[in-house]
Amino acid sequence: WLIRTRGREWFTERFLPRLKPFSISALLVTLVLLFAFQGEQILTHPLHILLIAIPLTLQTYLIFFITWFGGKKLGLPYRIIRLCGGDMSFASAMTYDFEVFSAAQERWLEVSSVSNFETFQSSRLKCRFKGKDSKKPELVHTLNGSALALPRIVAALLENNQTSEGIRIPEVLIPFCGFEKIM
Repeated sequence: WLIRTRGREWFTERFLPRLKPFSISALLVTLVLLFAFQGEQILTHPLHILLIAIPLTLQTYLIFFITWFGGKKLGLPYRIIRLCGGDMSFASAMTYDFEVFSAAQERWLEVSSVSNFETFQSSRLKCRFKGKDSKKPELVHTLNGSALALPRIVAALLENNQTSEGIRIPEVLIPFCGFEKIM
């Protein structure tokens, strides 16, 4: 709506630079409030926090490493961005998007996403765990991750590998295709 009414130039040159300080401030306020409400739990059960945080962190990095490695090996122009609160879904606490550049549309397209939903999904599922020292069950934290949006990857491969002789196949795909160019 903003781009339609004010134009892309106004949005990128005037609106986005003003929005960045607010998203950083919102993150700081979130951290302060989280510690204010859950500080006692964090300080009294640091091992539980680590036992939950380490596997979640490893899974998040693994999904993104696979996506990053795939994009790099395919030779696609890509970027990884952390979404601000206004761009995330209601349930998400944190979201990272992996985007590739679409030459035809002249914009970045999301091809993968990893989100931390904390206890939002597990509360509806009643998915809980009970630690050794816990007296009552606690909700687990959940992550959502998507590998690759295949149609967008194929489109990006075709758009970004065009030459005057045809479409060049990335070196990593040649053994699977059996050819080097699409004429």
